[in-house]
Amino acid sequence: PSADQTALHLAVSMLHDQAEEAADWGEEDELELDHGLVQLLLRHDAEPNAVGLDGQTPLHIAIMGGLHDAAALLIEAKADLSLGCKAFGANNKALHQATITRDVRMIQLLAEHGAVVDAQGRDGWTALCLAVRSGAVDTAKALLDARADVHTASGNGKTPIEIATINGKKGVIELLEARELEEARE
Repeated sequence: PSADQTALHLAVSMLHDQAEEAADWGEEDELELDHGLVQLLLRHDAEPNAVGLDGQTPLHIAIMGGLHDAAALLIEAKADLSLGCKAFGANNKALHQATITRDVRMIQLLAEHGAVVDAQGRDGWTALCLAVRSGAVDTAKALLDARADVHTASGNGKTPIEIATINGKKGVIELLEARELEEARE
């Protein structure tokens, strides 16, 4: 724990540690996290957008740990989906972080709660362009399902299909081409 963290940071960090420990023991499927402390703190006006020295908010910790229920609680409490942190790029948004961690369920949660799907983050990269560059087909599909624009270029001026082609990401190329065909038919 760091002196710059709030009780809410610490409560979410405890959940993150529990999830990591369960994964280390191969027990993640059996894990039932207790979100009571997070709920209690939020009920008593804990600030979901409090920023630690590293720029992390409790939501960043929840995303990093794949803590979907904790993230949902924070979002309901008006956590700012546009804040970045040093660990994932200060200009990146929550959706970029979920994309980098390839967490499809978190991407869906953030998109359902108003995350700007085509927002530019560090160096002008959109979440879709990040997913495409890494060849993460499931992640790219989740972003496309959330209405990411296949034509929005990254900061280097390249569209997702150009990025996929340059990086030889065949599965993503096929996904993007199929989406472009769907759009052409509409």
